[in-house]
Amino acid sequence: LMQYAQSRAVIKQRRIHLEFDGAHKTYWLMQEAKDQEEEAGGSFERLSGRLARDYTIADGINIQTEGHTIAFYPDGQIDKHRLLLCNDQRCFTISTKEQRGKVLIFEDELIN
Repeated sequence: LMQYAQSRAVIKQRRIHLEFDGAHKTYWLMQEAKDQEEEAGGSFERLSGRLARDYTIADGINIQTEGHTIAFYPDGQIDKHRLLLCNDQRCFTISTKEQRGKVLIFEDELIN
């Protein structure tokens, strides 16, 4: 979904946000409203199309994020952000911090 958001931001030339609810159990995509493109803050609206829905983190998976929003920009850049998703056996880190414009996934096994 993050790679889709990045591609859509470039193709549509509008900022895209991946947003999480307060409990980090649901997430969705928002796009910059057309009439707000020139303003610094801008307003955002729900994405339309086949991926325009709420996604739910499965029970048993804990997620830690550095905030509630990850922004994708028309020039291909992505906010530097790290997500940690864990269950009882392993954790996955999804990061945009290591390489500019890239979404990387790392896997770590938990030690019991």
